[in-house]
Amino acid sequence: MFISQVLKPAVASVLGAILLAACATHESAAGSSPEAAAQAQGGPSDRRAAELALMQRPNAYFEERLQEPPVTIDGQTLHPKLQYEFEQRRAQRTASGVDYNQWLMRIWSTDEGRRRLRDEVDLNWTFMAEQIAPLAREEVRHIPDGAGGGMRVRIYSTTQTSQGPKPVLIYFHGGAFIMASAEAVEPQMRILATRGDVVVVNVNYRLAPEAPFPAAFEDGLAAYRWVLDHMDEIAGGAAPVGVGGDSAGGNISLVISDEARRRGWPMPAAQLLYYPVVDMNFDRYPSYELFGEGYGLDRDFIRLATDQVVTDSVLLSHRWLNPLDQADLAAMPPSIVVAAGFDPIRDHAIVLAERINEAGGQAELVRASSLNHGFLEVSGVIDDAQEICRDTAEAIGALLRR
Repeated sequence: MFISQVLKPAVASVLGAILLAACATHESAAGSSPEAAAQAQGGPSDRRAAELALMQRPNAYFEERLQEPPVTIDGQTLHPKLQYEFEQRRAQRTASGVDYNQWLMRIWSTDEGRRRLRDEVDLNWTFMAEQIAPLAREEVRHIPDGAGGGMRVRIYSTTQTSQGPKPVLIYFHGGAFIMASAEAVEPQMRILATRGDVVVVNVNYRLAPEAPFPAAFEDGLAAYRWVLDHMDEIAGGAAPVGVGGDSAGGNISLVISDEARRRGWPMPAAQLLYYPVVDMNFDRYPSYELFGEGYGLDRDFIRLATDQVVTDSVLLSHRWLNPLDQADLAAMPPSIVVAAGFDPIRDHAIVLAERINEAGGQAELVRASSLNHGFLEVSGVIDDAQEICRDTAEAIGALLRR
């Protein structure tokens, strides 16, 4: 969920290298400091091309170059490409002596800095994901947000509405409620639309600190209501509607399901939740300590991002931020919950699935044991990520048609 998702899982580029944890996975080994990495020879597109070529090499290439034995924690073994990347990252940080958290937040503290970081996220979250050509139907719509303004949604489908109704999945991107956009998750939207054979409505909700909590949730509810009221033009007629998202977006999806019940709205037919955050009491989970440093999403970034999103500490106990304990899990729709193995919020997903099932609901837990937070963005270069991205797309399509 949090700021760790800013960059992405591979060996980073420009601000990618600079933003390091800003995206659950990668940073460049090109220089001894963020500034040196940013000044490395070649433009951003050249660096991304080089990084992509490197990460497309077979697993054996990385296994041969590991400095340490395979990392196994809590019965899970880290993917060799990720282990290689993390080893390179540690070496770079040690050599640079830079406090990356402080450096990143200095950039983040200005309007221009936030714009630069967000632009970089949109690029870095896509170029290592599995690429699918634009679909038969891809359109941008502007709809009301939760504050009476407007927000953008992107719609994806392999067919036109005139060809008959099909299920809809409303999707909310991750990024700690402070980063990313509908464009940042476009590769996975095409995977979902293609392999799940669904219409995907990809929501570009408001971000903090410009729009702090509860803005993102209000936008999510507004998007859900808008889709329900416009099914003829979105899906070609009446059809099941599900919700889904990664990290912060998983949180929004859970709140929509709970609020639909509370408000007497039609319930979502299913949920797809990739490594969702479901509880503000992070330190109650073993995974927070096990994977809280060095695996892309770090505890320090979680704390920093939370401060950006929640401006009043009293709100940390709000039910929307704590659906694990405060939502009616028995009333949740059938759910696919994906837990990334090397993720400080891994246990959020595991406990959520367990609680839904114990309450009498239905939740399938998918364990991405070798991967870390943000793995949707490396489905084009890491085999385990690609398999889970494809399989869960097919599974949510089947669940919505059941």
